[in-house]
Amino acid sequence: YTTSLLTPPVLFLALPFPPNLPALCLHVFVIETFTIVYGPAKDASIPDLVEGEQLTNANSLNMLTLYASMAFGTAVAGSIIGLFAWLARVNPEFMGRYVDPNKAAFVIDSLTFLVSAWLIYHIGFKRLSGEERVRMSTEQVKNDFREGLRYLRGNPLTRIVLILTLTCFLGGGTIYVLTVGFVKYVLGGSNSLFMYILTTLLFGMMGGSILAGVLKDRVRKERILGLAITGFGL
Repeated sequence: YTTSLLTPPVLFLALPFPPNLPALCLHVFVIETFTIVYGPAKDASIPDLVEGEQLTNANSLNMLTLYASMAFGTAVAGSIIGLFAWLARVNPEFMGRYVDPNKAAFVIDSLTFLVSAWLIYHIGFKRLSGEERVRMSTEQVKNDFREGLRYLRGNPLTRIVLILTLTCFLGGGTIYVLTVGFVKYVLGGSNSLFMYILTTLLFGMMGGSILAGVLKDRVRKERILGLAITGFGL
């Protein structure tokens, strides 16, 4: 608990101060490693918190809150950067010299992890007995990996979903990389404008999560997925 409480704030506080580009890449790699550990643990805990018939709605709500927090958080980040940039213009002697708008956003963001850690710590997870707890081993990981590959070979639908998901992320990932330059060099905008454009994307993801929950009892899940990915491509 202490590690989960202190590590994210410290990492994000140090993020704006890299000595060089390789150090920045290494720093981001460490942050994303912790994120990858947290993500599956969060998703895997949902079936332990809700009944089976509520699982689809719970997953939809989980994605909705994820994208909602990203969308509103991105908008707030843009506002914070814009506010500090404005204050730097109003009082350049102090704000412009001692306070960087981007670094200020990272400092505020790092403090939010303390609130998040406190909330997660107080979730009422079911206490497992010693017999119920899974003992992880290298051999078990290997067996699980082989079982997963066998499942993919015998389940064409899952293979298609994974390929489509990979394709979507390859396309969607370019948005984060290219939009920064597009906003700066084509639109002549600021970092705040990039945040607001990114917010629009995240609100679209949030709408997709809501739509999936609404249509789950009316349209087959496979058809929803196909229509959603087709719409994303268009």
